[in-house]
Amino acid sequence: MLNHAFAHAPVPGNAIEFIQNKNQWNQAVLFSASLPQGWLFLEHNRLTYNFLEPAYFNTEETNPETAQKAGLYNGHAFRINFVNANPQPQIMPVNQLPGYRNYFIGQQPGKWATGVPAYQEIKYEALFPAIDLRLYNFGASLKYDYMVAPQASVARIQMQYEGIKKLELRNGRLYIQTQVNEIIEEKPFAYQEIAGTKKEVVCEFTLKDNTVGFKITGAYNPNLPLVIDPELIFMTYAGAGSGLSANCATADAAGNTYFASRTMGPVYPVTPGAYQTIRRGNNTGISKLNPTGTALIYATYLGGTGSDEYPLSLVVNKQNELIILGHTNSFDFPTSASALDKTLGGIRDYFISRFSADGTTLVASTLLGGSSEEGGVIGSTPAKLALDEAGNIFVGGCSQSSDFRIVNGFQNAKKGGVDGIVCKLNNTLMSLLWSTFIGGEAEDLIYDLKVGASGTVYVAGSTHSAEFPTTRGVLSEDRLGQRDGFVGIIGSNGNRLEAATYIGTRQTDLAKYVDFDKDGNVYVAGATTGSYPITSGTYGTANSTGGYFIHKINSTLTSTAYSTHLGGNNSFVEKVPTAFRVNACGNLYLAGYGLTSAPLSADALERTRKTMYICHLDTDAKKLVYGSYLGGTENQPHTHLANSSLITPDGTLYQIECTYARDQPVTAGAYDGLYFNSPDGAVAKFQFTPVSVNQVKAKADTPPVSCAPYTVRFNNNTEHGVTYSWNFGDGSSPSAETNPAHTFQKPGNYRVKLLAGNPASCVPLDSTFINITVVAPPTHILPKEITYLCNQQVTLDAGNAGFNYLWSTGATTQTIAVTEPGTYSVQISNGDCVITDSVAVASPLANLEVPNVFTPNRDGRNDYFVIRNMAANTKLQIFNRWGALVYQNDNYQNNWDGRSLTRGTYFYLVQSAGNCTTQKGWLEIVQ
Repeated sequence: MLNHAFAHAPVPGNAIEFIQNKNQWNQAVLFSASLPQGWLFLEHNRLTYNFLEPAYFNTEETNPETAQKAGLYNGHAFRINFVNANPQPQIMPVNQLPGYRNYFIGQQPGKWATGVPAYQEIKYEALFPAIDLRLYNFGASLKYDYMVAPQASVARIQMQYEGIKKLELRNGRLYIQTQVNEIIEEKPFAYQEIAGTKKEVVCEFTLKDNTVGFKITGAYNPNLPLVIDPELIFMTYAGAGSGLSANCATADAAGNTYFASRTMGPVYPVTPGAYQTIRRGNNTGISKLNPTGTALIYATYLGGTGSDEYPLSLVVNKQNELIILGHTNSFDFPTSASALDKTLGGIRDYFISRFSADGTTLVASTLLGGSSEEGGVIGSTPAKLALDEAGNIFVGGCSQSSDFRIVNGFQNAKKGGVDGIVCKLNNTLMSLLWSTFIGGEAEDLIYDLKVGASGTVYVAGSTHSAEFPTTRGVLSEDRLGQRDGFVGIIGSNGNRLEAATYIGTRQTDLAKYVDFDKDGNVYVAGATTGSYPITSGTYGTANSTGGYFIHKINSTLTSTAYSTHLGGNNSFVEKVPTAFRVNACGNLYLAGYGLTSAPLSADALERTRKTMYICHLDTDAKKLVYGSYLGGTENQPHTHLANSSLITPDGTLYQIECTYARDQPVTAGAYDGLYFNSPDGAVAKFQFTPVSVNQVKAKADTPPVSCAPYTVRFNNNTEHGVTYSWNFGDGSSPSAETNPAHTFQKPGNYRVKLLAGNPASCVPLDSTFINITVVAPPTHILPKEITYLCNQQVTLDAGNAGFNYLWSTGATTQTIAVTEPGTYSVQISNGDCVITDSVAVASPLANLEVPNVFTPNRDGRNDYFVIRNMAANTKLQIFNRWGALVYQNDNYQNNWDGRSLTRGTYFYLVQSAGNCTTQKGWLEIVQ
């Protein structure tokens, strides 16, 4: 089933899009739009066009040195200056389009721009007095309208053309000639809306001294708005635009599609007129589409100022971060601050870049290479990315640099002109963990690599070397033809070549893809100009030369399980596989450039030869399950050997191709359904008929941490499971229940094993481990109450070290210090094991109670001045009514009888540190 397909890579849709300048371009530019063969730049009081000859956009694969010496290309820029216009009109974007753009161009982050919006229309309000200008997309064409308000003068519209080759009026049309193309503006159509109906107003161009205006020659109501609506036609552009190629595709777990291609960014001209230029500024364009292919999520441009940026491989990690591999000759390619290598080493280096999940951050980026050249002929030399479970990044490619950095490799020196290279980098792209050459005395190229669960690396490619480093006892230790395929297995530390063999025929062969199964058997898919062997009982195209081959080899590369040949009569340089996958049950999925005589199934989507071919073979390649052509009519012979697309284990193909075919099938609602360039890019998402493999995949939820005794109710999420065995890791008996409950009595870490089975599955058993953490329960250690003296700091300790704490004060530490009375509580937790403890902090005494009258008459009642609730070391002072001090005691003991004084009224001052108070008042002595 063809789910989604659309044309034109790398990023913008075919409709004209006005992209805002957020410092990624010249400061004079407000918005830019890609046009056939060039660009339009919108500025405050003028429009600038820049066009280049079609050869500038040529995607033919050439040697980079030759390409750089290929000479100059013709270009032509011109401006439309708005004469006597508002120098600062209100410029309003209208109808923001879905998705956003990110620009990582050059090594200056200040010049990068992210989250850049694009719009369907731009409006210049009051560009001329009471006259607005609209520029907008209409049917993938650029349109502009002048909106003339009532009583405004059309004669105020004056557009001066600067830098054009020739400007003339013929039969009411405006002809704009440049050195590289011709633009025609049709006779302007003007109208007024009257009672809901458009009524034409006869209008024509005026031209004087390269200044264009409009003249109304028909009936016109000046009291109503008027719209002047010219139409632009771009002529003689021979199918050129900003997209230069389409090269690699991948997907994430959610089914979003990513694809990358070589693209040309906008070139802003400094001065108008004809000019010549070298090719420059080819960047990598990356797009992310939603799972249905109907909307752009983001587009990212990556590169420097060199002429040779080319994407080669894409992969998405577990964090949904996109990682891209390509090559560059830009000295200012964007790298991260702590990158492994930030300096271009030679003619061309590989680059590896990692983006955040939303594409707006260049998380890590590095160059990789020596002092010569990495990679081969542009577009014709594949290289590949792969990841291990830890997220480390593996690169397979080739190098001409004798000083390519080798770390702990099994082959430390280059033996020929071009040798294969395999590298392992950490996910920050700061460290080269290991790297090695692999090759003989001639040209050796790594096309694909995969990483096994143990870190073993499987590689495949092509070799011209008679001394390629094969190992003893393999299928073929010696060269078979002038150019052979090869497959190799490298140990996880990179310092051991465990096995390597030639594969192929007496003709020319290459191994484009490699895969492996759970038993370590190796599968290779590639192209041949020979007649590849078809083993007994295997489906294939008999008595044919040229086409695809698939070869299954045992884990030590010493014997063939089966091999087959598909299609025929094609040169492998043009017709190679672009994606290959072996699923868990040994089903084979293959996609590639359209073969001659390709085997087709009865339910083929397309039976007529097209640009692509796809097929599905059952386990051990015994039967063709599905075979079909896909795409448009046959391609021209420039198609890219380096193309790298993806087939997922469930049989979903994410395919990109660079095509000249104008009849690519496009599904309803596709993001971009119009052919724009020649060549153009085509992306397809194709779902092979699902095969029920019933593969068991053991899965279970991990419970939270809790305290003993802990009863866990396990949640089993196993796919296609029928039988189960649970080993709880605490010495208890296993359980065969689907979702058992088990109580862990003691604190500890338990590793629970779930073994799931399905006798009907080709993969009948699978296991997984669930880690259970049981902690000792927290205990209550805070006292119920603590008393303190005035100004004393009290430390409260919740105990239970290693737990999580949340005090009523907001503190999250084990201990807190308090200086005020009150009740303090703390929540002590570890996972879902939680208790709450509290303590009351109180003053030792209540408030002072000071009497106002006492009678020192020795009757045994009220003879002393007694202060209740008084703490130790309380100071008492007595003053008479004139303020004279008549009594003082710095440590009053409730023992003053006042008999030394006469009766009457006095004043007291009590200072009690223990009671945290100073109190004053009057007292009366009655005798």
